[in-house]
Amino acid sequence: MQKAVIIADDFTGANDTGVQLRKCGFDTGVFIDPTRIENPNRWDAIVIDTESRSVPKEEAYNILSDVSETIKKNFKPSIVYKKIDSTLRGNISAEIRAICEHMDIDIVVFSPAYPQIGRTTVGGVHLLNGVPINETELANDPKNPVKTAVLKDVLTADFDIPCDVVTLNDLRHNLREKLEKIRPPYAAIFDVETPEDLSMITQVAALLDKKILWVGSAGLANALFENCKKPQKPVLSVVGSVNSVSIEQYNYVVKNNKASGIVMNAVNLLDNEKIEINRIINEADRLLGMGMDVIISTTSARADYEDIVKWAKNKNMNMSNVSKKIADSLGTVVNNLMDKHRLSGLFITGGDIAISAIKAMRADGSVVVDELETGIPVLKILGGPYDGTNLITKAGGFGKADSISHAIKYLKDVGM
Repeated sequence: MQKAVIIADDFTGANDTGVQLRKCGFDTGVFIDPTRIENPNRWDAIVIDTESRSVPKEEAYNILSDVSETIKKNFKPSIVYKKIDSTLRGNISAEIRAICEHMDIDIVVFSPAYPQIGRTTVGGVHLLNGVPINETELANDPKNPVKTAVLKDVLTADFDIPCDVVTLNDLRHNLREKLEKIRPPYAAIFDVETPEDLSMITQVAALLDKKILWVGSAGLANALFENCKKPQKPVLSVVGSVNSVSIEQYNYVVKNNKASGIVMNAVNLLDNEKIEINRIINEADRLLGMGMDVIISTTSARADYEDIVKWAKNKNMNMSNVSKKIADSLGTVVNNLMDKHRLSGLFITGGDIAISAIKAMRADGSVVVDELETGIPVLKILGGPYDGTNLITKAGGFGKADSISHAIKYLKDVGM
């Protein structure tokens, strides 16, 4: 997973970009002081608000210089993004210069366009609904009046860097050839009329073996982070009920390739718990490590349950004790896999299994969030090392044939 640092000049812009990152699957934190980020490795993306839009340009340069040095020292981002206002307000040139001087940038990709909300660039001139930005009411902004719509002038106002405009024709027909001829340091200013233009910029520029500073509004950010979208984390499901409804739901999941199935051999577990637990853990560990959803079941057919009953009768063991041993074993399996893998969430059917898993994970209980289907609650684990993890539980006889599949999809969507 690529690590990203985004530098924004105001809090709303920082959060605007942060939510786009989150939608693309990046675990994202927004910070106002980069020196106080205690555990940067926990984040896929760090957004830093510098609050420098309305300060004098010399102060903005100094703020960005300090922030850039902190990033260079403490983080190792593969993506550095300078988020700017789509209407060109702020100390854009001075801030870009500070980042380039302190972070060894080769190429600046400069595209403030956001065509979805009427911000486009044609011939190097930035437009708002087809009108040059400096001919709109933004020219009279009390804090940040926009004085020019010519992006080359905006970029070089406080920064002496070679730059040129990449026209729509170049963008759409020979962009890679044009960019490969660039010799750093250099800034490429892009004409953009459509969201597809932004996608083309991010896809082609990302192929260059150069350190890029991406400069743009939320429009370019959306395209860039969609292009390197984080894969969805897998879901672990456990079916501990022998109810025919749950067996049907398990088989529906496996037959429709919604998850990779692992069936516990309950008789082997009862005879040699350690060997069977290790088999299940090793197989699930392999599949989850490949990013695959996994569903573990105590049975896949009624005959499996009948084998358990027969074993208990031969051993003269009460079925309640047999059920408890199976539930405790699955709790151990769940805790082991949760410890090894970052998951979108956990699905469990069967009350004995659910409480055994909660206890094995050292949780205090659950927080009720929603209801997926009638009688199927959406929860978050409360307390313990997996506090906040998405959880769905279901009684054995509840739901339709596709209810577990529905739960897996839900957990993957909310767990991005």
